[in-house]
Amino acid sequence: MNIVIIEDEQLSAQSLERLIKKLRPSFKINMVIKSIETAVAYFNKNKNTDLIFCDIELIDGPSFNIFSQVEIITPIIFITAFNNHAKEALKTNVIGYLTKPFFEEELETVLQKFETLQHKEQAIISMKENSIKKDVKLLIHVKGDLFPVSLVDIALFCFEESNIYLFTFQGEKLSVNKTMQYLEELQPNIFYKANRQFLINRNAIANVKRINNRRLQVKLNIFYATEIYISKEKTSNFIKWLSIK
Repeated sequence: MNIVIIEDEQLSAQSLERLIKKLRPSFKINMVIKSIETAVAYFNKNKNTDLIFCDIELIDGPSFNIFSQVEIITPIIFITAFNNHAKEALKTNVIGYLTKPFFEEELETVLQKFETLQHKEQAIISMKENSIKKDVKLLIHVKGDLFPVSLVDIALFCFEESNIYLFTFQGEKLSVNKTMQYLEELQPNIFYKANRQFLINRNAIANVKRINNRRLQVKLNIFYATEIYISKEKTSNFIKWLSIK
């Protein structure tokens, strides 16, 4: 388990590091960071952190400035002596708090909470992996005939002119007599609802580009004329979904 501590007080950082090593000897402290600038540079280059301990007040400002500059989906345990930052903390991936000075019981509680969340996430991933093995098919009506189409062969679902269409990786466009909600729930590990118009297969994504106001533009590996965007509000959720194999 890879841990990063963001704390500008050396004694506090050392105290926390000792307690973590005592309670969880298998946890590895990858980095102790003292400033916002260093943290932003670190997380822009390193994406393998499993848990972050972060002091709310750093020498160069509130640590919330880190998370407004770099996309972080890692769980965070905030370190604070105050309780007036709850509103800002809710905008991050906070799972708990520690207060100074540190106590074993308090640290053990938040570590257990983190491990419980990890186990639940692993169980969800396992369920998704099992579901992906099933060859789910849609029955498509074409001129009075029915044709089964495997979901893995579908690159995109699109809502156009009050109708829903699927686009296959082979370039076919077929009408679908289902709702977007129904399609979205079939294989949520494969398909992501980018917005009200598009449901995209992860295997159809060629690349993702960040544009103005932190929106994301999704480029597909099939020809599709309309540009597809992920809103700022869904950016973090989309990146997390995309990172789960």
